[in-house]
Amino acid sequence: MKKILLIATGGTIASRENGEGLEPSISPEEMLSYISVNENCGVDCVELTKIDSTNVMPSHWLKIGECIRTNYDAYDGFAVTHGTDTLSYTAAALSYLIQNSKKPIVITGSQKPIDAEDTDARKNLEDCITFACSRYGGVSVVFGGYAISGVRAKKMRTKGFDAFQSVNYPYLAKIENGEIEAISEPPKCENTRFYTSLNSNVALVNLTPGMNCEIIKNTAAYCDGIVILGYGSGGIPDLYLDTVKGIIENGKIAVIGTQCVFDGTHLETYKVGRAASKLYLAQSGDMTAEHTLVKLMWCLAQTDNPEKVKELMEKDLIN
Repeated sequence: MKKILLIATGGTIASRENGEGLEPSISPEEMLSYISVNENCGVDCVELTKIDSTNVMPSHWLKIGECIRTNYDAYDGFAVTHGTDTLSYTAAALSYLIQNSKKPIVITGSQKPIDAEDTDARKNLEDCITFACSRYGGVSVVFGGYAISGVRAKKMRTKGFDAFQSVNYPYLAKIENGEIEAISEPPKCENTRFYTSLNSNVALVNLTPGMNCEIIKNTAAYCDGIVILGYGSGGIPDLYLDTVKGIIENGKIAVIGTQCVFDGTHLETYKVGRAASKLYLAQSGDMTAEHTLVKLMWCLAQTDNPEKVKELMEKDLIN
């Protein structure tokens, strides 16, 4: 029998109406009472927090990671219930805090509470536990009948049950009626490594036409690293090049990404991109904005050497 640890953190899946809006109040044990669990799977529960995921912070990511680390040897897989709004950030963070996990670490949530009549929560939770019993190691997100790599999931809809998509990478599997249909091969996971720190002193700036240079400059002044989402393939307007150059010369880490969801940065394509690439910016490549920001937190916790951070940011550590 597979032993699974269900780690509850709150979110819509565990919410009820309290007169002022939905608020997490359903225990993990009660959530389990709404679903059918395979008889070959035993599930234990722990509730770490009971919050709306809008309020999730890096400290919560560390808490979830620590819970998995301390229970790692006792279970075959882990299921995490979470609000959808920041689920992509949490999935990316756990992917870096627990690297090359031989055991499945699966995150899910829902668009409606688990006790609602027309909810997606029951299927998502059943699928999550099913996938936590599978041969797919590593961190993944299960939602809307599909499994997605933890660093590739992005919330695309605020209401639709197919809220999450896999960005620039194939879905891992389709899950239907308790059966897993593989879409891509499970990752080769060896030498599981746990990390216990992140540098959350980072920021993300989304460029807009006519933005005052001081916004970028002042943001960078208060953090150790900054992600700048440029246009298209990653171009930075000429107006901001000196500002970004000054940020880098002051020892701050600057990463250029794109506001486009798919296909990633390609600074070599246009003149404006090539000008930006000469500034010793790190590129986000085909990472989502959530992945890029969280990876920068992890990299800065490993080293404050700008060259090493740039090297790590541009290296494919996790797919």
